[in-house]
Amino acid sequence: MGQFLILIHEAPKATLPAPALRANCAINAAFAKVWSVEFNEPGWCLPYVVDGSVAGGEALLGILDGFLATPSNDRRVIQAWADHLGIGHWLKWIQYSP
Repeated sequence: MGQFLILIHEAPKATLPAPALRANCAINAAFAKVWSVEFNEPGWCLPYVVDGSVAGGEALLGILDGFLATPSNDRRVIQAWADHLGIGHWLKWIQYSP
């Protein structure tokens, strides 16, 4: 659990822009929730409960309910998460061509 202590330490809050920190913690909380359930390790979510990010992570996971879990929806999910986090304008999509 020691590797997660940075989440509740004050130093990152002083050096990162607040929107970036909130978005990062919410995304990390969402991933921690998924994997804590998958591996039956509820303690993996504890740092996000302590720092208040767990609700943001759960909100992001709720957004997934509106999408089929297919690669063709990846961009839509990413954009929906970014829009929810208020950072959608940070993204610029470029047409892929092999």
